Amino acid sequence: MLSFNDRSLSSWLKSFEDLVDKGFIQYKQIMENLSFMVETDETPDTYIIQAHLQDYRMKDIQLEVFDQAVRIVAQRNETTQLENALNKTRQTASQVKRIERVIPLPFRVRQEDLRATFGDGVLKIAIPKKALPNYIDIEIEDEQ
Repeated sequence: MLSFNDRSLSSWLKSFEDLVDKGFIQYKQIMENLSFMVETDETPDTYIIQAHLQDYRMKDIQLEVFDQAVRIVAQRNETTQLENALNKTRQTASQVKRIERVIPLPFRVRQEDLRATFGDGVLKIAIPKKALPNYIDIEIEDEQ
């Protein structure tokens, strides 16, 4: 039968805690490579989204509008060259880096209402707060 004394249990718990902490750090690093920072703000008339995409150019960015959300996709090609000075060889590797975020909105939005600008690595999206009614037409029931 396996038994734990206070010291071995404490040591095991510390090791487990360290393992969990390392997992969270690695998860955060992975998520930072798959996503980007987004800030939202609003004025009485406008909802503003700012997406920080410093490593991307305007042509790398796409916007998609859903009923109550905006999706930002940024994609670019990365090429890395490794050179070995000893045997004078060169190795080139290419990969596509793609990141995206879906930003939910507190109201319905139409594509034609969005205004987007890009400068200094920041994508700014302005959406006017138009009251889009969600009324349902009521029909007269046929009496029999």
